[in-house]
Amino acid sequence: MKTSSDYILTTHVGSLPRPDDLIEANRAREAGGVIDEAGFQETLRVAVANVVRAQKDVGIDVPGDGEFSKSMGHRVNYGAWWSYAFRRLGGLELGAPGPYGRTPRRSRPGEIVLTNQDDRRDRQRFAAAYGDPESGVSMGPRPTTDPVCVGKLTYIGQQAVAADIANFKAALAAAGIAEGFMTAVAPGTAYRFGNAHYQDDMEFLYDCAEALREEYKAIVDAGLVLQLDDPSTATGVGVNCRAWVGGDEAADAGDSGVRALRQDDATGGVSG
Repeated sequence: MKTSSDYILTTHVGSLPRPDDLIEANRAREAGGVIDEAGFQETLRVAVANVVRAQKDVGIDVPGDGEFSKSMGHRVNYGAWWSYAFRRLGGLELGAPGPYGRTPRRSRPGEIVLTNQDDRRDRQRFAAAYGDPESGVSMGPRPTTDPVCVGKLTYIGQQAVAADIANFKAALAAAGIAEGFMTAVAPGTAYRFGNAHYQDDMEFLYDCAEALREEYKAIVDAGLVLQLDDPSTATGVGVNCRAWVGGDEAADAGDSGVRALRQDDATGGVSG
């Protein structure tokens, strides 16, 4: 990881505004219609190259890929940093009730359950603000479905992460930049979906860490800085009576996910 004794190096949290043509291409792809896959990949490649160059032009020392490979079909979508992983984890079944469609539930000691998004403390206290798309706290489209874990979690995103890395490294080389960072969701945040397979919640969490470790390793082995995004560290506070794993357990799982990687090449944050 780059260091400096002469001045403070600049970087940023990760996600940057997508260009309109990429948003439209993502929307068409997400809709499941027939698309020109080669054309889509070219749109994505050009967008990544442009955003890396733009970061260099404004003085960013360690740029990212803008998280452009994490699909956003709308200008605002605060779920893209997490939902990208759904198609990179084996053992998931898509189409379960989404975070807004579940019936509110309460956890009890020894029985951990996931309540719905609207049952969160702040969403109840400030319902009017969250319901107003112009309020500044809108999180974008409300997903109606979510994945549910139906088998042992494994990593199946090898081709996807390889393509992300290739696009980003080509953009860095074209801009003459020596180092950049890529984001990946941390296990303590990634595994917050339905579970119909694991009897033990800690086993669920650590299998998620083991699966995602393959993505983390690919990023670090490519010579890039890895940033783990773990917003659940902060946002879990607002989940009503939900006895999800605590911050210590989630952090330990994150440590497990990056074990044996070059420690200087991994950072963490509550971004999302």
